[in-house]
Amino acid sequence: MEDPYATPKYEIVLTEDLNYTCVVFGWPLPNDNELYKKFYRSLRNIAISNLLAYIQSMKLCTGVNGDFSVESHPELTSHTIPCKIDINNISDGLPCMGTLFIRSRSCMIMHKREDSDSCGSCEAFQVEIKKKAVWSQQKLCQHLNTPAKPCAPLSKTHRQRVELALRQERLKASKCKKDLERMKSEIMAKGIEVSQEISDDFNEIMTENQSDVSPFMQLFWQQQQKAAKANGSIKYHPMIIRCCLSLASKSSSAYDELCSSKVLTLPCRRTL
Repeated sequence: MEDPYATPKYEIVLTEDLNYTCVVFGWPLPNDNELYKKFYRSLRNIAISNLLAYIQSMKLCTGVNGDFSVESHPELTSHTIPCKIDINNISDGLPCMGTLFIRSRSCMIMHKREDSDSCGSCEAFQVEIKKKAVWSQQKLCQHLNTPAKPCAPLSKTHRQRVELALRQERLKASKCKKDLERMKSEIMAKGIEVSQEISDDFNEIMTENQSDVSPFMQLFWQQQQKAAKANGSIKYHPMIIRCCLSLASKSSSAYDELCSSKVLTLPCRRTL
């Protein structure tokens, strides 16, 4: 016995053929424990006094250290050692009912390892849990360092990802603004205004060479010609609208600049 527990620490159950089973705090040792393998689980191979001395030289496995629950980890089980209750010294409230151990289902219960208080099975579980925790932390860091997608809901997106996405969009907008300023300066420095006659010639050349361009470019140019001749509202082709939506979603400011430049006749963002 061992205080303050009510269950015997060691029990040895013998059969008629002198085979033995060792029970530690009400928990039978697993069949692959070294106590059984070493002496072939029979008193024919060891004296009872030597067996008791060997058992007392073994250490009780402390189980899995940490805040683990049996419900969240099916590979774990609980081992409760009940304590003695002194009726005369019970204070207010519930008495201490026992000591709880969380063990691996393949726990050895008793072992002779010098470098650890846990058996190999319980320690292997803890090592695996640490590896999974490190991997999860790495995945979380990698996820938080990825900018959020443009359509990601703000209520469910981490603030760090939103900040990264905003920073990325600002860099893109700054680059587009610089490109627009450069294009404007080049147009102002090198651009020339053509007469109506040259414009008509250009339209005629483009019309004659439509067979050499892609189908979408032909459609786009036809729509631009219709828009140039239209006096009222313009009905845009769905492919043109889809292209404009794609441009506006990438950079709304660049799209507004393109519309206001009068180079192309495009629907405004409100129309889109």
